[in-house]
Amino acid sequence: MTGCAPSDPGAGPSKTADASGTPTPSPTPEPGSPAFALPAGCTAIASTATLTALFTDIPSRPANGLTRPAPAGASKSLECSWFAGDTTGGDVIYYSTTAAAGQAYLTVMQANGFTCTAALGGTRCDKTTPSTQYPVDTVETTFTRDNVWIYVSMTNVDAAALLPDMVATAWAA
Repeated sequence: MTGCAPSDPGAGPSKTADASGTPTPSPTPEPGSPAFALPAGCTAIASTATLTALFTDIPSRPANGLTRPAPAGASKSLECSWFAGDTTGGDVIYYSTTAAAGQAYLTVMQANGFTCTAALGGTRCDKTTPSTQYPVDTVETTFTRDNVWIYVSMTNVDAAALLPDMVATAWAA
């Protein structure tokens, strides 16, 4: 996800061939469509107001190579983690992938109990799992749009405002 421009500045949209072998251009974003920009770090994934509301009393900690659901071939671009004690906090991971791989992986998410819907210009999948050890729930959310896969997991934190703010921040016009 470094750069968001073709490596050859003079290159146009990539070409594929249709059934007759005639080259056809790949879809390109509409003029004026916001492009994804990977946040500079964990304190930039959403607005200061949202991050403060969620994590005032929950310190950040090293993510230490989190492994979470993502399409095959996806590569981690940014990982963030916040936790206080055993039951309060969460993780956010941004992956780069292809749009096709992100869409294809949605069937895997649904097979694993996630409910997926069109949202925020992409596809969002959610699953809530009660803890077997503590009286808290873990809410896992994935989001795919363009060549991006985002994984969010929050335990004992009402993070309903987080993903919409993350998307607004990363795809700012």
